[in-house]
Amino acid sequence: MNSKSGRKSGFKRLVIAAVVAELVYIVLFNLALQLPLTQTLINQIRPEKFTITWENAWTWYPFRFHVRKATGNGQSRSQQWEFETEAVSASIAVSPLFFKQVWINNVRVSDSRYYQRPRLKPDKDYTNLLEFYPDIKDRELNEAVTTPKKSKKPWHVDIEGISLDGQFYYWVQQFKGQARGTLNAELDVVSRGGLFSLTAPDIDLSLGQHRINGAEVFRHGEISGEVAFAPFVPRENRGMKLLQYLTLDTDIDIQVNSLAFINQFTRNFEDMSMGGTGQVNGHLRLEQGRVLEGTRLLVEADKLELEIMSHVVNGEGEVKIDVDPASQHPFHMDVRFNDLVMHHGGGVPLFNGLGLRLRYESVGDLFYTQAVGDSSETRDVPALEKPYELSLEIPTAHVDDMAVFNYYFPPGLPFLFSNGTADLTADVQFKPGDAQGFLKLRADGMQAEIDKQSIRTDFAANISLAGGVPRDRVFDISGTEFKLENVGVMGENDNFKQKNWATVIKLKQADLVFTNPISLKTEANLHMTDSRPIVALLGNQKSRPRWVKNMLTIEDVNGVVELDIKDNRILIPNAFIDSEKIDVGAKAVIREGLKDGMIYARYRKLDIVVKFTDGKRNINLMRAKPQFDEYQLPVVTEW
Repeated sequence: MNSKSGRKSGFKRLVIAAVVAELVYIVLFNLALQLPLTQTLINQIRPEKFTITWENAWTWYPFRFHVRKATGNGQSRSQQWEFETEAVSASIAVSPLFFKQVWINNVRVSDSRYYQRPRLKPDKDYTNLLEFYPDIKDRELNEAVTTPKKSKKPWHVDIEGISLDGQFYYWVQQFKGQARGTLNAELDVVSRGGLFSLTAPDIDLSLGQHRINGAEVFRHGEISGEVAFAPFVPRENRGMKLLQYLTLDTDIDIQVNSLAFINQFTRNFEDMSMGGTGQVNGHLRLEQGRVLEGTRLLVEADKLELEIMSHVVNGEGEVKIDVDPASQHPFHMDVRFNDLVMHHGGGVPLFNGLGLRLRYESVGDLFYTQAVGDSSETRDVPALEKPYELSLEIPTAHVDDMAVFNYYFPPGLPFLFSNGTADLTADVQFKPGDAQGFLKLRADGMQAEIDKQSIRTDFAANISLAGGVPRDRVFDISGTEFKLENVGVMGENDNFKQKNWATVIKLKQADLVFTNPISLKTEANLHMTDSRPIVALLGNQKSRPRWVKNMLTIEDVNGVVELDIKDNRILIPNAFIDSEKIDVGAKAVIREGLKDGMIYARYRKLDIVVKFTDGKRNINLMRAKPQFDEYQLPVVTEW
C-alpha cells in the first residue's frame, strides 16, 4: 500500500510541477513578449543584420509562438530584405540552436509582404536597374561585402509544415507580383553558400499583376499543383540554370503579356524565337530540365509573333504543346497562324497569307547533355548535335510587290524585280544536319530590269531544298528551277514580245547561304525557246554593229551558267550559250557601282566582244573569240 501510495504521490507531484512550470512559462514569456523592452533588446543583438517588431505576441505552451502584425528587415553580405505579415505562428526547437541549427515547424502565415534587393557589387553597373528595385525600410542601398568570408560553421535552417494563406505581395529585385490563396511548403537552407531546397506539394493561388523591370508580364491567372526545387547551390545556379533543379506538376490558366516563355522549349533550334500575348491554359509537368508526359498546354494568342532566320511573322493564332513518350522526339509543339504577315530582316512586309503552320519536335530537354564514354561524366552538346525536327508549312500566301525580294540581292546585281504580284506556297523540314522541302512562287505579268532594260514576264520559281545545315543557314538547293514565259523586252531601240516564248534555268548544283545579302554558288543549265530576247537586249546596247539587228531566231537554245555570289559581289566564271548559228558568252565580276568582265556574241561568222572595265565599255570585232577564251577575271583583294 505504501508503495502504491508513494507512486501516486510522485505522479501527483510531477503533474503539479508540470502545471506550475507551464504557468510560470506562460506568465514569464507572455510578459516578455508584451514588454517593448524585449523588442529593444532583440534589436540590439545585431542591428546591422536584422531588426524585428510586432504589435502583439503570445505563447500558450513551450516555444510555440503566435505573432500579430510583425515586421522586420535586414541584410546579408549581398542582399537586403524586408517582410511584413498580418499573423504568423510557429514552433521552434531550442536545443539545436546551440549547434547552429534552426528547426522550425508548423508555420502558419497569412496576409504577407516580402521585399528583397541586392547590395551593390563594385564591378557591376546598376544604372538601368535601380529604379526597379524595392525600397527597404531603414536600410540604405549600399555596397555588398566582398571581403573573403571567415571560416565559420554555416547555419542550417530547416522549416517544415509551412502553410500560407491570404493575400501576398512580393518584390524581389526586378520581379514584382501579388497572389491570393493557399500554399503548403517545406524549406531547407544552409548559409554561407550552401544548399537550398524547397518543396511545395500543395499550391492553389489566384495570381494578380506581375511585372519585370516595370513591364507587365501578366495581369491575372490561376495556378495549382506542385512546385519543388531539388537541392542546389544558388550562387552557382542563377538564371536559366535554375530550371535544372525545378519540378513542376501544375494546372495553369494565365493571361500573359509575353509568350517568350515558349522559347525555353525550343532552345535546340537556336534561330527561332516566339513572342506575343494570349491566354495560356493546361497542365505542365517539368522535372529537372525535362518536359514530361502529361504536359498539355494551349496558348490562344490574340497577338502571335514568330521570328525565324531573321524573318518575323505577325498575326493571330494558337500554340499547342504536348508530350508523347512513345515518339522518337516526345516533345511536340504545333503553331498555327490565322491571318498573318511576314516581314524580312529589313522590316518590310514580304507576304501575307492564311494558315501558316510550324511544327517543332525535340527530346524535351531544356538542357541537353550526353554521357562521356562509359563514365558518369556528361558534356554539353553543341547546338548542331541537339536533336530536333522543325517543319514550316505555308499553304497560301500573296506577295503584293515582287520588288521586296531585291532585299536579298547584293548591290550592283544586273537583275532586279520592278513590280508585280505573286502567289507563294512552301513546305520545308529542318533537322540538325539536314533540310528538305520546297518553296514555290508564281508571278504573272511581273516587271523586272536586266542591265537597266525593262522586261515583262510571267515568272515561276520552284526552289527545292535537298539538304543543308539550318543552324548555319546553309542549304543545298540543287534541282531548283526558274521559268520565264511570255517575255517582253521594252528597249530604246528594239522590242520583243511573244506569248509562247519561254526560258528555263535549272540549278544542277547549288549551295545557298541564307543571309542578307544571300551567298550562292551554282552551276545551272539554261534552255530558251529561241534567241530573240537576247537579240533585242544586245540590240539596245550603244555602238552595236548592224549585223546584231539581223540575227535571226535560233530555236532550242541551250547553255551553261556558273555563278558565285558572295560578300556583295557577283562572280560569273563562265556562262555560255551555243548553237549552230549563234553563241553568247559572259565572264564578269559585278560589285556595287562597278562591273568588270567580257561579253561575247557570235552570229554565223560574225562575232563581237564587249569588255567592261571599271564601268567603262569597249567593243572589239577583232579576234573576238580568242579574246574571250583568254580573258581572265580580275582579282580584287579587298573582297
